[in-house]
Amino acid sequence: MKMVSEHFDLREFIPKEIYDVFGEKSIWFVNPNIVVVCEWLRVTINKPITINNWHTGGQYNLSGYRPPDCATGGKLSQHKRGDAADIKVAGMSPKEVLRFIQAHWKELRDMGLSTVENVDATPTWNHLDCRWTDLDTLLIVNP
Repeated sequence: MKMVSEHFDLREFIPKEIYDVFGEKSIWFVNPNIVVVCEWLRVTINKPITINNWHTGGQYNLSGYRPPDCATGGKLSQHKRGDAADIKVAGMSPKEVLRFIQAHWKELRDMGLSTVENVDATPTWNHLDCRWTDLDTLLIVNP
């Protein structure tokens, strides 16, 4: 088990089929900024955050990096670049998480967060990504 931060195991950012082939080298597929953002949220919110949980018997396998040939999500999804994570925060709705992100926007922007998906389209998770936008404001996109 390779921890990529205090609270996150590498497998939380990687699907099983990629981890089975690359093992700890799977880290090559993950933008370190998305790990920093998720860790900061975990510590600051002080609640467990789930990304992928396949390695503990859970149902989530494609909430972090997605291989280019993956049918889930868009063809140009930030997940397929390793720049995104879909997080589920224990005890918080996606709208509450979004409000928290907006309240702490400057800190998160400085860590690399640039974009979230419209929470009206993501009823049980928050999509976060670190794409380059050259904006000083949080970009909210529709999936």
